[in-house]
Amino acid sequence: MPIAVDDVKSSAILFLRYERNHPVKHLRIVVLIVLITAAIFAYEYARKPLNPSLEAIQQRGELVVLTREARTTYYINRDGQPAGFEHDLAVDFAEWLGVSVRFKIRNSIGEIKNALERGEGHIAASGLTRLDRRADRFDFGPVYHQAQQQVVCRRGGNRPSSIEDLHTVSLMVIADSSYDERLCDIRDSILPDLTWKAVRGTSTEAIMRKVWEGKVDCTVADSNIVSKNQR
Repeated sequence: MPIAVDDVKSSAILFLRYERNHPVKHLRIVVLIVLITAAIFAYEYARKPLNPSLEAIQQRGELVVLTREARTTYYINRDGQPAGFEHDLAVDFAEWLGVSVRFKIRNSIGEIKNALERGEGHIAASGLTRLDRRADRFDFGPVYHQAQQQVVCRRGGNRPSSIEDLHTVSLMVIADSSYDERLCDIRDSILPDLTWKAVRGTSTEAIMRKVWEGKVDCTVADSNIVSKNQR
């Protein structure tokens, strides 16, 4: 049984040489200028931070959702179609708003948070835990899922028998995650010798793979992620 630890823009100037006797060439150049100008405006529009208000989303006619690929959030199923719990929630929300939905995939929770802060999406849906320090930067919607944090170790490998034994194994978690925060709480309250490696730019699933490969003893993950990835 797993141990619960819960609770640049680039600009170019086009110089044209005037030639009186080539009207067709002039026309081609004018068309080229128009196309380049249109492309620049489109690029600038795409870079403009998105307004997350419901009115702005409905006026745009599209909900842009930031997420990551994982079996518990968003993935491509055997039929080649997008699926996943957060995918389905976002699709239903977009349908309720009367708009289309577009997903932007990022590699980690950190990338998702940074992209949301830059206005690259209207919302983020990726199994994000409500944390006080995140509330300073973002607004949270209602809670729709609850999971328990668990210590995950390799079968037959080094593993603790209780929370009090966590300091006897090597641990790796995502930096600035709810797991990182929980380990800090445990260290500060009952295990002052507890140490772990906090890494950025990765996912819980990638760290669990390192555990299964024997590169680290254990990690901490949400119970729904554990159940979807058990081997």
